[in-house]
Amino acid sequence: MDKDRAGIWSRITYKNITVGLAPGGTVVLWVTGKNRRVEVAHYQAKETFVSVDEFYRNPDEDTQQEFYDYFYNAYIPKETQALIKEKGVPVKLWEEYRTKYNYRFNIHFYKADKEQFDRDLTYVNGESEILKEGEIDLYRKKALPLWVRFYFSVYGGEGTFDEEEIVTAFKKISKNHPDATIEIELRPILMYKSMSFTVKCENEEIPLEKTTVRMWKNKV
Repeated sequence: MDKDRAGIWSRITYKNITVGLAPGGTVVLWVTGKNRRVEVAHYQAKETFVSVDEFYRNPDEDTQQEFYDYFYNAYIPKETQALIKEKGVPVKLWEEYRTKYNYRFNIHFYKADKEQFDRDLTYVNGESEILKEGEIDLYRKKALPLWVRFYFSVYGGEGTFDEEEIVTAFKKISKNHPDATIEIELRPILMYKSMSFTVKCENEEIPLEKTTVRMWKNKV
């Protein structure tokens, strides 16, 4: 369902299909429409072997290992190679990104401020959406946020979360408080020059110190 500028609701459809591949043979299918991208299917590929000669013409008679080494060094970014060398190929990472938690954002405003517009969200599992008024304060079982944008009375802001930090924080806090609802507390600081984010559940707090924050003044 979609609400236009006049406040009238109508039913719209998804228009695009996206296929994603991850290390270890994970295959994920999303559908995308206005204001929303949703995961609809998840598959596990089976390992197989294909000879280098079946991939391309091989006049130099590269061996299978030479073929692997060439494309690895030619197409994998150096920073990714360094990460793989340090920690290995993250074949289980996508399972963590698809884990859903029951949480919401809890914003502590200055004085009587409030959100003025829709809230934009992108999640670590590839989903995204724009939340309308009436949805933004609800606890919802979703994958963890990767990026979020807010609009206040005068200022707007966005936060890009460090994936490893937020995954670690939620795993720890959900283990300590099974089945409890979780909040990501947002506090504007220095008169909206920045924002702080903290994962909270009952009496436990974990600050998200690696979050990248950008603030601006809204156009009048």
